[in-house]
Amino acid sequence: MKIILRNNIGLYKKGLINVHIQRKWSTTPYRRTLSGNYGICKRAGAMALFLLVSISIAVPCFAGQYDDIIDDLWPYVLQKCEDMIEDYFQGHPNNSSTLGLYYPPAYTINILRYAAYNGRIDILDSLAELLLIPINYLQDDYSTSTPATKYLYLWHPDYATNWYNSRTYLDLVTPAYIWQYDYTFQINDDPPEYDTKPREDLKNSAQFIYLIAKAINLFLDVPAAQRTANMNNLITSYAPIVHIHHYKRWVIEDHHVYQTRNWGCNACTNCWETYNFTDFLVAMGNEALGNEYSYCNVLSRNRYIWTIGGVVELLAAHQKDPALVPIGSDDKQHYLDFIDIATDLLQDRITLTNLTDLNGNPVTGLNIDSGRWREHHEFKFAGYEGLTFPTPADESQVADISKEFGHARSLIHMFDALYRYRHVTGQTWPDFSVLEQVANQVAYKCFNKDLAYPKFRNYWNGSNGWFRVTFYPDDSPNDGYPPYQCGRWALTGGYALMAVFNPDLGTIANRLWEVVTDSDQTHAQEYFYARVYSNGSQRDGYGFDTTYTDDTRTINTIRFLPSWRAVIKPDQAVKPGPAPGVSDVSVDANLSWMGAYAKTYDVYFGTINPPAFVQNQSESTHDPGIMDYLTHYYWKIDCQNNNGTTTGQVWSFTTESHPADFDSDGDADQEDFGIFQACLSGYNRPYTGGCRDTDLDNDNDVDLDDFGIFQSCMGGTNQQPGC
Repeated sequence: MKIILRNNIGLYKKGLINVHIQRKWSTTPYRRTLSGNYGICKRAGAMALFLLVSISIAVPCFAGQYDDIIDDLWPYVLQKCEDMIEDYFQGHPNNSSTLGLYYPPAYTINILRYAAYNGRIDILDSLAELLLIPINYLQDDYSTSTPATKYLYLWHPDYATNWYNSRTYLDLVTPAYIWQYDYTFQINDDPPEYDTKPREDLKNSAQFIYLIAKAINLFLDVPAAQRTANMNNLITSYAPIVHIHHYKRWVIEDHHVYQTRNWGCNACTNCWETYNFTDFLVAMGNEALGNEYSYCNVLSRNRYIWTIGGVVELLAAHQKDPALVPIGSDDKQHYLDFIDIATDLLQDRITLTNLTDLNGNPVTGLNIDSGRWREHHEFKFAGYEGLTFPTPADESQVADISKEFGHARSLIHMFDALYRYRHVTGQTWPDFSVLEQVANQVAYKCFNKDLAYPKFRNYWNGSNGWFRVTFYPDDSPNDGYPPYQCGRWALTGGYALMAVFNPDLGTIANRLWEVVTDSDQTHAQEYFYARVYSNGSQRDGYGFDTTYTDDTRTINTIRFLPSWRAVIKPDQAVKPGPAPGVSDVSVDANLSWMGAYAKTYDVYFGTINPPAFVQNQSESTHDPGIMDYLTHYYWKIDCQNNNGTTTGQVWSFTTESHPADFDSDGDADQEDFGIFQACLSGYNRPYTGGCRDTDLDNDNDVDLDDFGIFQSCMGGTNQQPGC
């Protein structure tokens, strides 16, 4: 581990490896057509451009038009991300923030998945180069590259005599490379005294480490010969940072430094404890994190969701290449146990919802942590849907309130990881139907189901009251999100990636693109530019643009388009049962497999290679009927969804011998009779060792009843058994 860190982090520190984003492509703004949409038929030729100008109509463009937009915008956004990372980190310690870790995942997770699914090595390479920059700031005090030896505990029970001295700077058992920022805290009340120490911000670190774990995992899907130097550098540099210095420290070790309390529960009766994240989830499952408020044991907080998803991504990367992503057997088992606990708790926190799709057909959705946020101060106006800024008298809790729609975007990435890599974690949940339910909740509960005037409600459970209303002078007075104003995350949050589970989300995304690029921006400005209240006045917070006239709007466009244009084909079928090459398989065994992103499966099966097509089905198990004894079978599974078919490997196995074929030579003859005679024990007398197979009626003896069965099976040498 030290060699890896020295050979990578040290080189960055000394300036021997220059981490800097180069502007590799020219950028050309797109023009609007006279119809109001973007004139982006760059590849359609001069005639198309002539038609656009001459007859004043929009000519349909090829699918590549959207890739062209991404290509033109990405270098600009890439440079903005680099500048943002450098600005936040170089501003330390005065800036007192590690937001340089928070924004890169928010801006790039969708394009990372797009590039991986669409085979865009160029984008993956530039992303790797960008994400290597924060390595420069992995340090204890912003000036040295030595690992941190101390950790700032904000709520340590041994020092909890009062609020001030509970902030305690204690030794780490194992030094760790951590992104930290200067945190100033009061240590005395009278007279007031203060101290400043480096502190980890889990919100920022958890989101960034998830992105890195995902990037490592997706980079390993790229054939080694096509993997760029930046991609390889990111894998080798970050693998120990993700595993040893973060997930192992948070999830496994007994440092008890997963420093978190559910928001607003600092003073609850049972909260003055220290945990690693595994113990934290166990305590949460036991409702042991305080019972004063409904939200003290909430699971759907982003840092928890990102950590669960990231551990799955790390395990998947390790399975793909244990040499590049090494994890010891004990640590791996701890991670698997952690995911087992997390999936059990997630299933416990899920409530199914009855919905109707765009055609009025009944479908099932999925709510999470139903009602657990209701008492939190940012959710207390979830039931107030008035358009005027609320007053305290308008407080209106919602019984089944759940996560706010914007921050719920972390759920789609976590559920995707848990679903796609079940063959790695050993879980059977969530399956395709669960991801359908997640997609249904977005399409038919959060969405207003009006394609003409699309809007999205503020909460995952479908409530549309105000979010994050504050009145306090020291906490952004008179701030809040009115109804429908969390809807912009329908575009930037990556929800269109879920179209693989519900095609209606693709239809909705297509309509949203029309809305935000139309010449008439009335609807877009009202519902997708986040007209939030700040200091009592409403302002436009966001928007969408491809002309480089507004940084935020251009970044939002690059967050939306890749999620919509990602082509998610089915993964190849994995985890076959029976396992490849095994023998002695029961003649009445079923076939089973896992195939992520597959809606249906083509089953091929038979005694000839390649096996013959049998049928198309939606289930991931198949009953081939009673097979022949001692026969070699071949089978394969092709996985299908709306984006294509992925051909499977050909697997094979051999069935068991006939029960009367004791010597496994394919017949029941005199040699088998000799074996039977040697094992004959008599009625109600146990047989001797090695004679289990001759007990044909399974009554714990070998007697005349068994002989009768054997006799009926006698077929002679080189003949199939007769029974």
